[in-house]
Amino acid sequence: MVALALPENLIPITKARIPGRCPGKFAHIQTIHRLILHGVIGTDGDRVRLRAWKVAGAWHTTEQEVARFLDAMRSDRGDGAEHCAADADAVGRKLELFGC
Repeated sequence: MVALALPENLIPITKARIPGRCPGKFAHIQTIHRLILHGVIGTDGDRVRLRAWKVAGAWHTTEQEVARFLDAMRSDRGDGAEHCAADADAVGRKLELFGC
């Protein structure tokens, strides 16, 4: 039998705290599962995945891997302020079209 070296501080992905789309909310378990299996494509074209291990039939990760993933996402998107401002402007224009 082959012994694998696993990190000592594994946490189940149900305890992983990845920010969701709504402020104050965390990503759904299925979203975290998708980030492990498929990841997301960054602006440079590279795929970024959340590193995790399947132990006893359940996915586990570490807080360090969550931090690494979030750092990679932040570096891909910059500080995010320009995206939020552009989104707010686009929403404002659409609302004006509907007379709101």
